Amino acid sequence: MSRPRPRVLVRRVRFRHALLGGALLALAGGGIAVAEVDRSQGELGPSRFLTANGRHLTPEGRLTAVGNFPTGGALSPDGRFYWAVDSGHGQDDVEIVDVASGRVTQRLPLPGAYGGIAFAHDGRTAYVSGEPRGGTTPSGPTKADAGDAIHVFAVDPASGHADESDPLQLPPRPAATPRAKGRRRAGRSASP
Repeated sequence: MSRPRPRVLVRRVRFRHALLGGALLALAGGGIAVAEVDRSQGELGPSRFLTANGRHLTPEGRLTAVGNFPTGGALSPDGRFYWAVDSGHGQDDVEIVDVASGRVTQRLPLPGAYGGIAFAHDGRTAYVSGEPRGGTTPSGPTKADAGDAIHVFAVDPASGHADESDPLQLPPRPAATPRAKGRRRAGRSASP
């Protein structure tokens, strides 16, 4: 006489088979991913339209290389020039791109940059946020090396060429008042 199988054992066996099947599928998928990485030889970037997180991009139009870490940018009010602010990893600067040709027409060195940029409505003045000079040597002379400034550029709307004017120095930050640990601010309360 055969004994009936306990239901718990059957469930465990089915779960183990499902787990093994899932592991095999994952390994097979991993093999496909490895083949994909081998084909691209580990290269990322604009030439392969592949970002560092593996996303494949299909941009419209043409790509123009602008620095090694562009963090901000703006089109001139007439749409003819794109200003890319390159900050961080290496030299900080603004690169002016002629939109029609895709060519970088001018590089404006900055001591440090953050990415903020704005144009006056008439396109004759551009404002770029400034940070303190970092560890790299700028590609040319710079102003407001201590940071906390807004770099001001006089722009020729016809050619897109810009010259730096005197920066707007921001007022010093107010001194922070230290708080003792464990003390609450006046007027605030906590409830459970």
